[in-house]
Amino acid sequence: MRYWLLTANPERQGLGKVKNADDLDAYYRVISGWGNWSICTKKVCPDHRFYLVMLGQGKMSGIIGRGTFRTWAYEGEAWNEKGDKALYADIALESNPKYIPCRSLKEMMPDQRWTPQQSGISIRAKYTEELDLLYTREGIPFI
Repeated sequence: MRYWLLTANPERQGLGKVKNADDLDAYYRVISGWGNWSICTKKVCPDHRFYLVMLGQGKMSGIIGRGTFRTWAYEGEAWNEKGDKALYADIALESNPKYIPCRSLKEMMPDQRWTPQQSGISIRAKYTEELDLLYTREGIPFI
């Protein structure tokens, strides 16, 4: 099974800055209802796992959840509402999200890009088991 990294930037999505755990909880509740996510690849498959990393939030940047893809990639209207096309996939976020700061990820898995500009890059296979363990054992619940 392949693992992917999806990116989220609350400010670019028009949802404001995430400054603390309460803001993170509110943001996660909003995005949990979206049902799909824009991606930069056609290689995702149903049941592939993803981790969601929040960018642009200073000290709050990091993994904020994980889930699985429910569909193959498909084309749709871009979220920028300019008539552009984008790739999307339907997703299911887990209901018990956890937070792992980017600084911890960079220290433990230094040759993985944790702050990509695009959503839908692959997570190196050598890190998937370690990431699952880290998330399960060390991730900080926020809901």
